[in-house]
Formats: sequence, structure tokens, C-alpha cells
Amino acid sequence: GLSVNGGIVVGSDYRSPDDARIFAIGDVAARLGSRMETWAHAQTSARIAAHAILGLPPELEPTPWFWTDQCGHNLQILGEPASADAVIARDNNVRLYMREGILVAAICMDKPREFAAARRLIGKTLNAELAADPATDLRKAV
Repeated sequence: GLSVNGGIVVGSDYRSPDDARIFAIGDVAARLGSRMETWAHAQTSARIAAHAILGLPPELEPTPWFWTDQCGHNLQILGEPASADAVIARDNNVRLYMREGILVAAICMDKPREFAAARRLIGKTLNAELAADPATDLRKAV
């Protein structure tokens, strides 16, 4: 009797709107119309649901991210690239996704330092010209 949409439909606290006694986390949770199939999401969704179960104040959900090693390369994705209205190609292996000048996502291949910088800058306004220059430290594009 629970609503499903590619997974069990849940609210921001991972509780089913159909039965307040049921929580769904990780891969089976369809929150805000989509599922996240990453270990990082499984951890954060469990913490958020635990706060709700214990009646504690909600914890802010971090920006989603994941990584994978494929064919000798490391691919890291941060945020939701589809929500962007512009893309900055920093070099062949780094893409920064912007919405109204604010960094909302990044995709990096074999660039762990660039990815770490993007994680710290998510949600901040970037100077597009500086952000596009791979010779400039990304942190200086704020």
C-alpha cells in the first residue's frame, strides 16, 4: 500500500507519506522524485532518518556525490548536473555546472584535487573566466 516511483516514495526525512511508521533509505528511497544509488547516500539518508525517528532536529543533507573507477580512470560526480543552466569546461577532464552563476555540480575524471576544491565551493558564485582557466587555482574563482 505504499506509494512507489522507482523506489519507495519518501519525504525529506525519508518517512513514507503513506505510513508514518515506515522509513526507506539508501537505494530503495525515492526522495524528491528520484533515487540515489551510492554508498554516500545510503549513509546520509540513514542519519537523516535516524534523526527523524529519534525526534531530533533534522540534519541538512549534503550535496550528493559519488565516484567510480572504470577502465583505469577515476570518475567523480558532485551535485546534479542536469539542474545547471551553463557548463564551464575547465579542461578536458573537468566540467563545472552552474546555475545563475552558482556552482551546482562538477564532473571530474582523474582530477581528485579539482574535485575536492569543487566540493568546498558548491553553492558559491564563481567568476566564470577564472573558473575556466586550468592554470588558476579553482578556489580563487570565488
